[in-house]
Amino acid sequence: HWLQKAGYKVGDNLFSAPYDFRRGPDDYMNTAFPKLKDLVESVYESNGQRRVALTSISLGSMLVHTFLTHFVDQDWKDKYIDRWLTMSG
Repeated sequence: HWLQKAGYKVGDNLFSAPYDFRRGPDDYMNTAFPKLKDLVESVYESNGQRRVALTSISLGSMLVHTFLTHFVDQDWKDKYIDRWLTMSG
C-alpha cells in the first residue's frame, strides 16, 4: 500500500473510523462522534502532540463535516486538526 511505503503504519500513525451510514443523527452524536473525537485526541497524544490529518471518502465527508461543524468547537479544531482532505464528498 502506498501509504505504508510513505512511512505510515496501521495502528501507529494511520487509523480508520468506520461508521454505518444507515444510522441517523442521534447515533452519530451519541456514539460515532464521541468515538471519533477520542480517536483524534489519542492519535494526537501518541504521535508527540502532532495535529491530525483527516481524510474522508464519499458519504463519510458529510459525516466529518457535521462532526467538525456541530460537535467540536474551533478551539478543539485548532488544537487537534491539521487538515481535512475530502474525496468524492
